[in-house]
Amino acid sequence: MQKPLSQKTTDGWAEAQLLIAFHKDPRGKQRAQAKPWAPRKGVGRIHEDPAVQETFVEVRPSDEDGDPLQIKLRREEIVVTRENSIGWKGVVLREASLEIGLGDVRVSINMFGGLTWDDGCAQTIIDPDGTVVKLTPLARSGMSRDGLSMTRLTDDAMAAISDKGVVLRKRRVETDMEK
Repeated sequence: MQKPLSQKTTDGWAEAQLLIAFHKDPRGKQRAQAKPWAPRKGVGRIHEDPAVQETFVEVRPSDEDGDPLQIKLRREEIVVTRENSIGWKGVVLREASLEIGLGDVRVSINMFGGLTWDDGCAQTIIDPDGTVVKLTPLARSGMSRDGLSMTRLTDDAMAAISDKGVVLRKRRVETDMEK
């Protein structure tokens, strides 16, 4: 019996196979669906354009109900993806960053340790020094690494709190005649 999606987990991984997906036929015409091929001796070249040819490892789960994952090997990045997951959907490893897809949320970590959390509606940025910035369609807010100062900027107002006091000001909106 197959488990519901919300309860799907894997009991581990059973095997892995190196495959090369050819996105174009021998004449250079784009295929509707990539043609997978298992190279001899398990060695495959990484093409410079993954839209033409893609080298990947497919890892199959040990249980029948589990979903396989793919490890796509590209010149500038390694992409790990899986379908129907209740947890992470994909991971992209680059020289200077790491991105993780968790449902509709994307989390990025840069080479300096800065973190960005983005759900498509709002973005939260944590700088390596601990400063936090929150960006939404309505406001930009920030907090210093020690938590002693905070700011908020909207279309019509600016507010700041620090150890020196509180400031709240309306923002002056420039009209076309004043420009």
